Amino acid sequence: MPSPGTVCSLLLLGMLWLDLA
Repeated sequence: MPSPGTVCSLLLLGMLWLDLA
């Protein structure tokens, strides 16, 4: 299971990707 920090960074990257898409 990934660490909370990894999950948070993945969520932030996902939101940035959606903004750019």
